[in-house]
Amino acid sequence: MKKQKNQIDENAKNGNKRTAGRKSSFIQTLIVTVGIALVLRTFVVQAYEIPSGSMRMTLQEGDFLLAAKFLYGFKIPFTEASIGGWLEPKHQKISIFHFPLSPDRDFVKRCIGLPGDTVEIKDKVVYVNRKQYKEPYTQFVDPVIRDKDFRKNMQPYTLKENELAFAIKPDAGNDLIVKIINPKGYPKDQEEFFFSCIAVPGQIIEMRNNEIFVEDKKIDSSKLLTFKDIFAHGYWPVIRDNFGPYIVPANYYFMLGDNRDDSLDSRFWGPVHKKYIFGEPLIIYMSWLTSSLDSNYASIDIFHRIRWNRLGVIIR
Repeated sequence: MKKQKNQIDENAKNGNKRTAGRKSSFIQTLIVTVGIALVLRTFVVQAYEIPSGSMRMTLQEGDFLLAAKFLYGFKIPFTEASIGGWLEPKHQKISIFHFPLSPDRDFVKRCIGLPGDTVEIKDKVVYVNRKQYKEPYTQFVDPVIRDKDFRKNMQPYTLKENELAFAIKPDAGNDLIVKIINPKGYPKDQEEFFFSCIAVPGQIIEMRNNEIFVEDKKIDSSKLLTFKDIFAHGYWPVIRDNFGPYIVPANYYFMLGDNRDDSLDSRFWGPVHKKYIFGEPLIIYMSWLTSSLDSNYASIDIFHRIRWNRLGVIIR
């Protein structure tokens, strides 16, 4: 009887050991799995959701994509340093980067200008190094041409009740730029955006041989702002359809959204330093209809909200 009890106790001990062994093995496997997932997410590939329409129709709200993070080097966590990397952003490649004005946010835009490139936009048309840029992927939703652009000569013009005039000294070329805008709709707490205003409603502005006159008084062009000055202030909302010429600085890249009329990009807050660029989108693994894309969203069942035709799309 005693022998049988000892045997039972021994079996219990062995069972407890096997249970403890299984628990230990499970914990070890879990730790390894989590570790591998963290390494992959930090250095190799990461999933992203597109929250806005700035890249329509290439990328749409509700697209879920996988992005390669190793192309431009491995970023060292909690630092701005990177290790390795054998690629640089190229013309027309889509890049993922930390937003320069708020690095904790990630943006997705298309690279238009490389270091040393001269970027200019005339009536919505992009020119890089004086040549028109082919952009079959772009979308325009507003037919209005904003930001009147006058060069060298401009007949006397009286600013209307809803107009302000700004002057810019481009980074490339000798032509000064005068822009006439309607400030209606801009928040009053953003008045610092208008620090370069040179004329107000009722005043007469004129350009003669690349010199600006307001009320027949010459403006000192040496005091006019450059695009570099504008970007130093973070954001300037009056250069959507006419921009530049602007020379992209060394180690920087000029980024634009494909949905050109509805994108906050390098036209407004400047180029992106290469230290902020960390990946490229690869493939759309899931796409979900959002209310911003369909007014009938609430009446569509869950199954039909999946955009099956976008699953597996390679991003270019």
